[in-house]
Amino acid sequence: MSEDALADVLNNLTEALLPLDGHLLTFAAVIGFVLVGTGLLRLARSRGLSTGTGAAIIQIVLGFLLFGCKAFIAAASVTLFEEEASLSSQLGLLQRTDLFRPYIRFAVTCVILLGIVSIIRGLLRLRDASLGASQGVALGLTHLLAGLVCVNIVTFARIFAATAGGIVEQIITKIFS
Repeated sequence: MSEDALADVLNNLTEALLPLDGHLLTFAAVIGFVLVGTGLLRLARSRGLSTGTGAAIIQIVLGFLLFGCKAFIAAASVTLFEEEASLSSQLGLLQRTDLFRPYIRFAVTCVILLGIVSIIRGLLRLRDASLGASQGVALGLTHLLAGLVCVNIVTFARIFAATAGGIVEQIITKIFS
């Protein structure tokens, strides 16, 4: 397979993966809606008793975070990286150079989509922790932070390059500029 053919295949795959961003966020909204509903039912069953009320409230809060996952990602990205993250904004940070362009674009798209999945998993792990699962909080926070780094991969790579300096900065600048 020639290099141009592989670049065309990766361009086509990238274009096919772009709508997954919206589908994953819609999936998160559906999960959030279900969590809010079941949390409200759990809260109604507890009738103000101390048993189960805290877990129900946490489930409702996490359900709302999943329901508004796009806004949650944007707010967390602005807080951590001073830049709102989305698939299109991170791909827009890549300059229009031809060096590795289809390969980098495909890799960045995959990493961002995996980041969204990781954020969803992190919020669900935190819900499991509220129900008494051991190691749920640590795994949930790890997934959440790793997902936020993945969603902001281009910005994170530039920050890492500026911090590391030297040859690392030159390589990352060459890849992402």
